[in-house]
Amino acid sequence: EFEILADSISLPERPLWDEKSNSLLFVDVINNNVLKWNESKGASNYIMPSWNTGYAPNLGKGVLGANGMGFDAEGNLVLCQHGDRRLAIIENESNLNPSFTTLIDNYEGKKLNSPNNLVFSKTGEIYLLILPLVFLILIPSNS
Repeated sequence: EFEILADSISLPERPLWDEKSNSLLFVDVINNNVLKWNESKGASNYIMPSWNTGYAPNLGKGVLGANGMGFDAEGNLVLCQHGDRRLAIIENESNLNPSFTTLIDNYEGKKLNSPNNLVFSKTGEIYLLILPLVFLILIPSNS
């Protein structure tokens, strides 16, 4: 049986379970937002803006929202930011005026195009998927 958790979300992506708050985090790619859902409060804004902060030049239109996200070993939230063309990190707490730290914004001197998804290995390396030409970058855990 299906249950509707939230509605009026333009393009929900990359659900991520947060054990710390017993909540589901997910992005609304179109509306520049990370949302948080839990059983007691429903869906609410969690981190906004989540992607197009002016860090990197882009066309300013299209699907520029954050997409993939995960937790690092310290519990910080790591986001693939399409609009900012980088992989960024922020503390895992509600923030409507976020300040992101860049983990990586280029590969071999070339600016990332559209970081799309990521996964952490057991030893802390990040495997990063870049669009539209799909290739994988391994980011060592000591970077």
